[in-house]
Amino acid sequence: MGFGRNPFVVKAQAAQLKAEEAGDAGAEVRAWLEAAHLWERAAAKEQPGKKRNEYEAEANAARERSTTPAHAQKADLDSVVTRLKLVHPSAGRLH
Repeated sequence: MGFGRNPFVVKAQAAQLKAEEAGDAGAEVRAWLEAAHLWERAAAKEQPGKKRNEYEAEANAARERSTTPAHAQKADLDSVVTRLKLVHPSAGRLH
């Protein structure tokens, strides 16, 4: 760790990447919550100001993303496409 560097920033960024590459919704939620926790720890190490506010915003964003994982959103989209195909058999085909 270099002088003046916040180690939790790199850890939080790694947790976000892990969340984006998660194999299932449960793993994704856990990774987003871990990222939020690490962003909060990064914010706690900073003096009040721009960096602290930025890290707190990242924590809030990660926590919000944990409530609606991308895997759940994809499943919802898949069900809509399936219903659309039932109503319009040609839907989903490229012309």
